[in-house]
Amino acid sequence: MTPAENVRLPKASRTATWGLIATLAALSAVAGDPAGAAPAQKIVDGVPHIMNGAKPEQGVQSLKLQERWRAGAGESDEVFGLILRVELDEQGNVYLLDGQLSHAVVFAPDGRQLRVLGREGEGPGEVRRPSDMLLMPDGSVGLVQTFPGKIIKVSRTGEPAGVFEIGGADPAKGGFNVLVEANCAGGNLVLAGQRITQTQTGNARVLFLASFDSEGREKVRYVEKTVELDLTKPAISEKAFSFVYPGRWDVAPDGRVWVAPERNRYAIHVHAPDGKLEQVIEREFTSRPRTAEEKDRVMRVLEAQVRGAPVKFDLSCEETAEDIEQVLCVPDGSVWVMSSRGSRNQPPGVFATYDVFDAQGTFVRQAAVQCPGDAEMDGLLPTGDGHFVMITNFVGAAMALQGAAGKDEGEEGAPMEIIYYGVSQ
Repeated sequence: MTPAENVRLPKASRTATWGLIATLAALSAVAGDPAGAAPAQKIVDGVPHIMNGAKPEQGVQSLKLQERWRAGAGESDEVFGLILRVELDEQGNVYLLDGQLSHAVVFAPDGRQLRVLGREGEGPGEVRRPSDMLLMPDGSVGLVQTFPGKIIKVSRTGEPAGVFEIGGADPAKGGFNVLVEANCAGGNLVLAGQRITQTQTGNARVLFLASFDSEGREKVRYVEKTVELDLTKPAISEKAFSFVYPGRWDVAPDGRVWVAPERNRYAIHVHAPDGKLEQVIEREFTSRPRTAEEKDRVMRVLEAQVRGAPVKFDLSCEETAEDIEQVLCVPDGSVWVMSSRGSRNQPPGVFATYDVFDAQGTFVRQAAVQCPGDAEMDGLLPTGDGHFVMITNFVGAAMALQGAAGKDEGEEGAPMEIIYYGVSQ
């Protein structure tokens, strides 16, 4: 069981060189939007809390995107199932993880398809329904298999490169594991997932965000949460299973972990690689009420997850959206945050607005990204080099794959298309 909101947004590249900061000349201030004041600071239990207001110091700035190339939907021979992750390598090649087709498609910076990595199966270099992808410390590409939780490694040219397992080769060390997300930066390999143990009346699930060494041994646990599933009183609430995935954490280039552990509190905890909580970054924020359509979508996902179960579950979802949807660390030390309001009710021409914080936790500015698209259904991912990837019909495809699509989302799903954008100069 994973949080119902895992259909909200695909995941962005976190490991490539980020060029957005170098393109600040293309950012223009939005007239009439006032800047905010400098943040205050207070100490809570010995930990500095950076208290930002509702408005950034430098106000809102616009970032205009220009299409560079596209693939899928008749533009190429490539057919996409469900793109879940975008990564860039040192040469600027674009890796797209297709969770439905169980492989990664690699494109050159100019849009030429180069190769396909991995395939569905149980053999060397094969994976089943990967949930995430990362560039491993040894230079291989890691395809994260949800269950049984492990990382299938392939070389940049597609050859099998081994398997990374929690606990190493001894399953007794790892237990019954599910992996959801993975990232590596600054020498810190961090995984998010669940460990499941059986109980007399059901099971207990420990949801975790932890650092691991190259042999799969856990080093540091940053965040954890235990959820008991009692089949004598079968109930699943979205709130109970709400955790830091999908996308509410990242690893900075220095190895520090930035994570938003609370669903309805705009607060980012910054942990040193060794686990020490160094600071908490807060921002004034009011949780956004969900629409009836959003609540219906979440309920359909929950229903799909328990469909066919031998008992009837009592299901419940939250009235508000989670305050933080996505945390993205960039090499210059700044952090881009997508709030629940950043992708809704935007001004004309603006697809989404990011909150941008500096390395010290100051709410510096907001970046209003301008490009065509439907923020309710499409996904927009910063690639890490000053470009963005638009994934059309992402929500519809994700809902259809989970057997939860409604009539307005199209059970068959419109063809998924990839649009690669650069910053307009």
